[in-house]
Amino acid sequence: SSMEYAKEVSADILDEKPVGLVCELPIAGKVPGELVQLSNTDPFEGECGIVVSLNEERSPFLKTLHLIPRCVTIGVGCKRGTPAEALEEAVLKALAANHLSIYSVERLASIDLKKDERAITEFCGKYGLPLCTYTARELKEVSGDFESSAFVEQVTGVDNVCGRSAVLGSANGRLIQKKRAGGGVTVAIAIRDRSVDFG
Repeated sequence: SSMEYAKEVSADILDEKPVGLVCELPIAGKVPGELVQLSNTDPFEGECGIVVSLNEERSPFLKTLHLIPRCVTIGVGCKRGTPAEALEEAVLKALAANHLSIYSVERLASIDLKKDERAITEFCGKYGLPLCTYTARELKEVSGDFESSAFVEQVTGVDNVCGRSAVLGSANGRLIQKKRAGGGVTVAIAIRDRSVDFG
């Protein structure tokens, strides 16, 4: 999140000063001896620390370096001709409601019928995100508990686009936000399992 704080963390490690670590993801292996692993309430005497999280909401250190892994897939659907602003607003609201940073998003996903939809391609361009699209047949094969829509199935050939796309785009990750609809846009969010490995 900050090259300035990244340099300060590195400098403190080189100077053998304590550097705190708050990690919301599972840690694989050992934490390096240069880092002091803390819970959110542990006291800490150093100035610099690292927070590994999917958002930037917590800043427990005087100088907090946020490391935000990209492991979130946003599944989207929208009516043809939906304004780009409406799609952006819907996606950002869904992220905020789930306490997720835009920097945690690794891709948008949808049905192949939407691969040229201006609102979707503009959002991806603005935030530098790839768009993955799937056929109705591929989406139908995704297992899970999805809110179905007869209308969506009539138009696209599959009963749910955003939820199924999110799960498929996240390599069968965990669906944490089922279909959220409004303004002609549907949004769902899935998270791919990640862990921190200092090896």
